[in-house]
Amino acid sequence: MESKSNTRQPKKIDARQRAPVQSKVNEHIRATVCEPLDVETFMYMLHVFDAAASRKMPSTLGAYTTPRREGYYLTDTPINRGIMAVTAELKSIGAPAIQRTTYLWRILDVSELFEHTGRLGRFMTWSESQREWLIHDPLLRALAVTRYKLSGSSAKLDIDHLIACAERFRR
Repeated sequence: MESKSNTRQPKKIDARQRAPVQSKVNEHIRATVCEPLDVETFMYMLHVFDAAASRKMPSTLGAYTTPRREGYYLTDTPINRGIMAVTAELKSIGAPAIQRTTYLWRILDVSELFEHTGRLGRFMTWSESQREWLIHDPLLRALAVTRYKLSGSSAKLDIDHLIACAERFRR
């Protein structure tokens, strides 16, 4: 006896149907990442993210245990803990959803800084003892307000603008 799968194949979307969806995605990206953020709040959220990711902050008992139930849930990883903590903190101060997305987008773009260590080296220090890059505050502050280069549905940091902003914060 053969068993039939209840899983259906996804319906193919032709290019005419995809265009309006892509346009909405592009609008959302522009509305999300293009807005500069409050620098002090951004710096605070970076600390919240780091504390949660490295488990340096208090949490409710069992907050990071794997649920014993069916369904979807976030796994206990540093990035998920950081995202959840920042989201909760932003909700607690009444930040709207689009602004929460902007904070998270820019926080997660810290990783993009490591792709440009040659150009950003004066704002970063290699720590031989810790075996990691240390990012100076002016560069992190600049990340809160820098522009993004938009291309289709993707957005990348404008490194030239980031450097100019970091120089202003350095003074």
